[in-house]
Amino acid sequence: MYEAAKEARDAGKSIERLCEISPLSGMELRHNIEPLKDYGAIILAARSLLSSVTRILLLVDIIVVKKLLTAKKRASESLEKLESVMNFTEFVRAFSVFGTEMIELAYLTGHHRNSVKEERRRAQMFSARQILEKSIAILLTSSKNSLIHSDCVIVKENRDTVFCQIRRAMDLIHFVVKDSIFDSAKHMPYDKQASNPHYENESIYTTIKRIINLIKRYKFQMSYYDSNTEGNNNSDSYFNFLDDDLWKSEKNLAPSGGGGVGGGGGGRIINNTNFRKHLNSESMDMREELTLAFEKLFEKAHDFTDSPYISHNHRKNILTYCDNCKLEFDMYLNAIMKDQHENVGVQVKGGREPELGMLRSLEELCKQLVISVSSQIEDFNESLKICSKLVKSFHVLATAYDIDNLNQRSTKFHDCCDHIFDICKLLQHIAPTERLQVQAKCLAINLRIYGPQVFIAAKIKCEATDKLSKSGVPATDDGEMVEFSGLEGKNNGDLSTYQSKWGDDLSDDNDILKRAKNMSAMAFLMYQFTKGNGSLRTTQDLFTQAEYFAEEANRLYKVLRHFSYQVPASDNKKDLLNILDRVPTFVQALQFTVKDHTVGKAATFVKVDHVIRETKNLMNVINKVVSKCFECANKYKLNLTGITGGLTSGAVGGENLAGGMCDSKGTISSSEGSI
Repeated sequence: MYEAAKEARDAGKSIERLCEISPLSGMELRHNIEPLKDYGAIILAARSLLSSVTRILLLVDIIVVKKLLTAKKRASESLEKLESVMNFTEFVRAFSVFGTEMIELAYLTGHHRNSVKEERRRAQMFSARQILEKSIAILLTSSKNSLIHSDCVIVKENRDTVFCQIRRAMDLIHFVVKDSIFDSAKHMPYDKQASNPHYENESIYTTIKRIINLIKRYKFQMSYYDSNTEGNNNSDSYFNFLDDDLWKSEKNLAPSGGGGVGGGGGGRIINNTNFRKHLNSESMDMREELTLAFEKLFEKAHDFTDSPYISHNHRKNILTYCDNCKLEFDMYLNAIMKDQHENVGVQVKGGREPELGMLRSLEELCKQLVISVSSQIEDFNESLKICSKLVKSFHVLATAYDIDNLNQRSTKFHDCCDHIFDICKLLQHIAPTERLQVQAKCLAINLRIYGPQVFIAAKIKCEATDKLSKSGVPATDDGEMVEFSGLEGKNNGDLSTYQSKWGDDLSDDNDILKRAKNMSAMAFLMYQFTKGNGSLRTTQDLFTQAEYFAEEANRLYKVLRHFSYQVPASDNKKDLLNILDRVPTFVQALQFTVKDHTVGKAATFVKVDHVIRETKNLMNVINKVVSKCFECANKYKLNLTGITGGLTSGAVGGENLAGGMCDSKGTISSSEGSI
């Protein structure tokens, strides 16, 4: 780039130096004498300047494309890492990196979209950006549910669908950036057109424009043979019924002026045998292209006739117009073949040009297709409204665990989605612009992918509600809570066993067991927060609960320390003190984590994960030390009833387990409480 800019600057200076007016220029101009200039050197310098500027522009395009593809590659790599995370902490870190990469990709794609000339490519880039925006918005929720319900298949399927959509959007961006330099299939030879996937995916509207373009090109080519300049030009009105810049441009058409018909140049061309052979070859290729285009046209028309939402009369009319098009097309091909043998202009008796009938039949077919889709617009809008209402009702039914109504409404929802999908496919065929075609296609694809996921999300919500309703037992008996709070392990003992052994001591005086159960219940509320359930609604509620959890652990530590004085000197007492001395360390770590100030969602998510982890570590130590206390009391026949301290954090079972969340500590004033 630097070398090219240097060359351009040198070339510009050379032109400036060569074009400078000499001191005698005033005299020369007064005597109408032209100043001496080296025009050959100026031309060479101008060519050098043009070459350098062109090189700069090419290098700029290469740099922009490489930069965009590099950003897309980095985003794809960070997406793979995000998909493979196994815990919430890793997810937060990977999501932060992925978000940074996506911001850069969004900026580059937005800048590149404005520089793309083709309307279709701009629409594709816009659709890809929309898919990324919507998919990333639900990526956080789907990934969180996948981490929480790691054993649920439908949750993983829901998350994988989101990742698949993001990858599809990135692939579309890659295609637009890298492959949009190729022109459409209309500039390719026939043998390449037949296998070109873009030609296969053309809409009916675009296919009809291609047919008209081929007919007009052949008509201009035949003008070289028509020595009679007078003729019937009524077909021009039919050429214009689908007129736009794509086929109206004459860059692919033979020139009709200058050495035109009847001139000397025209006579020489007519007598040129090589040109006549070339025109016959062009005519054969044109017939093959027309045949292929009509086959694709009739094949795509089956989307209308096979649609269950198009009325019988409209389907019948479409088939009738298709038959008329076939008949007129055969007549046009016969006229072309006859013209090749007789070497005359393509014109039948009576002055009627043969393409008039075919163009008229194509126009009638196009109008009938538009009418058939327009008749479904009212039902289409109604289906959209029904889908919106059904989606809102899914959440209510899933929360209420109403399986029967949920299944019934899901069937209705899928029927409406099928209707919308089918109409979008038909709208894609008759859309008059490439932008509308791309939007209709992307809408249909997104609906086909995300439509079933709406019901899957409702099933996930329903299963979570079912699990919560079935766990109608005390919080201390919940298996998930026991696993989270560390009250289950091979070497930690079983709290329920000690509860049964010391059932006589489960009185108001047994402060150790009551405080341990209170902490277990508080830990369970914090665990429910990670599932999206429970009375803790915001992150500030979680942090407040963690503060009370640490305070309760301090009180329990004092009671356990008082109990340790009763244990005789032995290895058991030594083990008890070793475990007990670890409690203040974990309490302090939890308190420091809660008091750590954070700003922003990403930092708050990290803090939540750290608080949950420190709470679990502290609960594991409490489990071990309480189990050791029961073991020592059982071995040395010690009495636990005399050790009391009085509970201050609320009752064990009920709604007061959140412990003091409504005081000044529970106010949601920081940025963390808004998440």
